[in-house]
Amino acid sequence: MNGTRRVFISYSWSDKPLARRVTRRLRQNGVDVFLDETHLGPGMALPESLRKEIHDSSHLLVLWTATAITAHFRYISKNGRLRSRMSADRSAGGEKR
Repeated sequence: MNGTRRVFISYSWSDKPLARRVTRRLRQNGVDVFLDETHLGPGMALPESLRKEIHDSSHLLVLWTATAITAHFRYISKNGRLRSRMSADRSAGGEKR
């Protein structure tokens, strides 16, 4: 890092308008901001690109709103049920999905 401030903004898709407002305000104050919609393009390897951008940033700003909390727990719940079902299928001799 060369001493400049670079902020990576993490947010729920539903909070995109808020993320845009925060980005605009930070940029008006001379802060270099990473926002996915302006820095990632089609065909880019998303996990690797995000890891690199987080690593290259001096700050991580998480927009932890009520919407984000709901989405986060919905994701965990959905994936927990999926893992449980897959585990039960495997135990019963079912096919792997």
